Amino acid sequence: MKKEIKGALAAAALLSALILTSCGDNGEMTLSRLEAQNADEGGSPLSMPDDGSTQNESDPAAGVAEELTIVVYICGSVQDPGVYELPAGSRVCDGLEAAGGFSEGADEKRINLAGMLEDGDMVFFPEVGEELAEGASDYITGREEQSATDALININTAGEQALCTLPGIGSSKAQAIISYREEHGSFKDIKEIMNVNGIGENLFNQIKDLIRV
Repeated sequence: MKKEIKGALAAAALLSALILTSCGDNGEMTLSRLEAQNADEGGSPLSMPDDGSTQNESDPAAGVAEELTIVVYICGSVQDPGVYELPAGSRVCDGLEAAGGFSEGADEKRINLAGMLEDGDMVFFPEVGEELAEGASDYITGREEQSATDALININTAGEQALCTLPGIGSSKAQAIISYREEHGSFKDIKEIMNVNGIGENLFNQIKDLIRV
């Protein structure tokens, strides 16, 4: 009886060893087949991380990084016009800083520097009295509330070209206006323009509804 029990135990042990050996071989064969199939399909060999979990080789942070920047075109009266990549959420003042700041003759008070930039924007910084370039993003200060006022010529800041758009004002009178304000300071009232040599009451009446200070 003892011999029969010992024989049964030995047979069971042998069978267990054969099963474990077979499972190990099959496991290796299965992994080899998966690696070969993945390589045939153009993929990279399967890899297992140290903790035994499946590793995702894609980097989700890469897509997020692209969304954190915008590209804008800063041009006009700036030191270094060009296309700039800025952090998302940047404002017009950030674009101006990237382009080196205002250049000489820029209308520094006309553009809303606090405006929020969007990807693909073209921000044009005009000179004094200059109109916005076609296709430029509209960052004119207070345009919604002051559209009518913006249409008027500011005799304290307008250049020769802008002044010459007024009726009866040619190059010589425009230069006289500029020289007067450089010598005496800004006009306090539009009527003071009659202090400029060559501009009398009749001419003032022609332009009074077209100018502002």
